[in-house]
Amino acid sequence: LEHLKQTKLFQCTCVRCSDPSEFGTYFSAMKCSGFNKELNCGGMLMPENEKSWSEGKWVCNKCQGSVETPRILNIVNRCKMDFEAMEKTNEQHCNKYIQHYSRWLSPNHHYIVDVKILLSQIIGGGSPDAIKRIPEESLMNKIKICQELIALFQKVCPGKRR
Repeated sequence: LEHLKQTKLFQCTCVRCSDPSEFGTYFSAMKCSGFNKELNCGGMLMPENEKSWSEGKWVCNKCQGSVETPRILNIVNRCKMDFEAMEKTNEQHCNKYIQHYSRWLSPNHHYIVDVKILLSQIIGGGSPDAIKRIPEESLMNKIKICQELIALFQKVCPGKRR
């Protein structure tokens, strides 16, 4: 929902976008444990209501702990600035971004997904033979990332196949 607002300048009110979990994708959610270290519940923080995107608080879907929206926005703004500044053709920079921001962002957060898409193209990209020359660790990372993206896209676009 917030991703559409930021990138398309439009606020969707469909059933899926009105669901705080965005149909279980957690595309804008934050990890509760990233903000509440003593609460390692594994839950996701989501806006308490529509106004919570800009004010109010975000509430964990497991422990009901809450975080004030300005703290959430501070992290999201840092994610955005670092994403914009990141060298998007550098595999190490992309991996470092995911490793760093995975503390706060859900695994399917739109910034993490954007970087995973970049990595899926970078690793073994370039020439048809490039995939044969990449280290096994990078290849396994690419497979894992692609599987995660496929699972996400099946939720976002069920029934769509390319």
